[in-house]
Amino acid sequence: MGRNWAERCVQVLRDPALDAIDFCIGLTNRLQVDGAGLRIVAGHIERGDIRVVPDNSDDIHGGRYVSRENRMHLRTAIDDIGPILLDGLIVHEAVHALMDVRAKRVLSLRNEAAAYTAQAIFLAKNTYLDGAIKREKTEKTRAIMRAAQAVVERHKLLTRKGVRLSRTDVLPLIEAIEAHPAYDDHKRSARGLEDGI
Repeated sequence: MGRNWAERCVQVLRDPALDAIDFCIGLTNRLQVDGAGLRIVAGHIERGDIRVVPDNSDDIHGGRYVSRENRMHLRTAIDDIGPILLDGLIVHEAVHALMDVRAKRVLSLRNEAAAYTAQAIFLAKNTYLDGAIKREKTEKTRAIMRAAQAVVERHKLLTRKGVRLSRTDVLPLIEAIEAHPAYDDHKRSARGLEDGI
């Protein structure tokens, strides 16, 4: 397709719909996710500090952020997932990149919960969250997205800013993530390797 995926990521991460994303998880060592932070990630991608790598290999679920390499791997086979789902995936992986930019070493499952919550907000803001859930290929992935949708709806994250979510608030989402085989290596106590850009 000849598309510049870094440019696509920058465009998505500067979408005004990301202004709806503004929450944190945890009361201590808070994991803050907001549109301003995602725009910082866009700047790092634009400057080449973070590389975007198209990756349609079978060993990635949809994407992966590798902090020690400052690389965002994305499943870019548009026919597989569709453009709006790809954009949601970009938001998801950008949350992981944001933790790396901030050198924020958080629990891996909490990091995933934040990424799925931001992805759900973005998709809901684009009126595509229900469609995204239906298009997911496995029931376990649909369960994760439904749990993220429940967090967004329960805490009114589309309209409220600066919402603090406790571990209990996201526990059903964390449990859904934990049940997915793609996250077998994410133990509850495992911390990420976010080392800064």
